[in-house]
Order: sequence, then structure tokens, then C-alpha cells
Amino acid sequence: LMPFVESHYRVIADKGHRAIGGLSMGGGGSFMYGITHPELFSSVYAISGAVPSSLNATEEERSPFSREFNIDELSEAQIAEIKTVNFVLDCGDDDFLFDANVACYQSMKKAELTCEFRSRNGSHATYYWYGGLGYALAWFTRHFSEQCK
Repeated sequence: LMPFVESHYRVIADKGHRAIGGLSMGGGGSFMYGITHPELFSSVYAISGAVPSSLNATEEERSPFSREFNIDELSEAQIAEIKTVNFVLDCGDDDFLFDANVACYQSMKKAELTCEFRSRNGSHATYYWYGGLGYALAWFTRHFSEQCK
């Protein structure tokens, strides 16, 4: 998708001007793309994301909706690259994925990764996501404007 977009539209085709975000499973996928391909994206915004509950989760601790990711298996160079990506985890306080998002956020902070956590009143539902999209677009816009300085 990125080569098509970058060859057919007027975009700034570099990491500093690429972001990825999504809702629910798409949020989890966006999160994993940001973690596993930090060379491609400067920012990730996962809304109600099916994220790993811990970045060093054991088989029994991990979320059933996302693949396992063990930060302890990464090299220092890989971790340094992930630190160049800004993450936001945004999850409603009544969402069934809330605990996994909190645990993932805490794990990211412990690993000294750049991450913010947002939560508002809401569950795993479209009304929460519609509100979250506005926050995500404003955050991406602010992030991209900082890249242009």
C-alpha cells in the first residue's frame, strides 16, 4: 500500500511523515507494525487496540487477540530503533481490552519507549472510536508539524 500511495499521491515519503493507526484489531496491527517496522513509521495511534498485555509476555499472559512480542529477545539496536517511534494507546475505561492496554503501556514505559496513554469513559464500541479518531487526527497533525521544524 505504501509504494502505491507514495507513487500516486503528493506525500512526503519518509519515516518522519508516516503514521499508522487503527481501531480494535486494526489498532493491534498498527501497534505491531510500529514495533516490528520502526524504520517505516514515526507515530502509531492504537484505539481500543488488541495489543500484547506485556512486551515480554509469557504464553499464558499474552492477549488472545495479538501475537506474542518479547522485548527481551531484541537487540539493543532494535530497541533503539523502536524508541524513534511515538506511540499512543487510547482505550475506554469500560473496554474489555483496557487491562491489556494499561499493562502494555506500563511495559513500554519500563522499556523506556515513547508512549502516551489515553482513556475516556467508554467501551469497545463505535461511539468511543469516533471520538478517538478526532484525537488521533489532531495528534498526528501536531506530530507531523513538529517533524517539519
